[in-house]
Amino acid sequence: MKKVFSVLVVVGKKFLRGLKTFVTSPKHIAQNVGEEYKEAKFKPFGIFGGVIKGLFYMGADMGKGIATMATLNIHPEDYKYEL
Repeated sequence: MKKVFSVLVVVGKKFLRGLKTFVTSPKHIAQNVGEEYKEAKFKPFGIFGGVIKGLFYMGADMGKGIATMATLNIHPEDYKYEL
């Protein structure tokens, strides 16, 4: 019973971590627009470049969050191999 509860706690934490990563992924757009705007000599290119870069990072974070939520039942400690 205790092992089942500990597994459920691990699964719950992993799901929440993946959900948090997925939900907070749009923050990359605003963050990168600000960074690129400050560095750009021609400001419209900085805004455009920041949006593109932010969308890329947002997509990567969304994929990471989805992968974390999809692999809930895989525990790395179960797959330790001795060489």
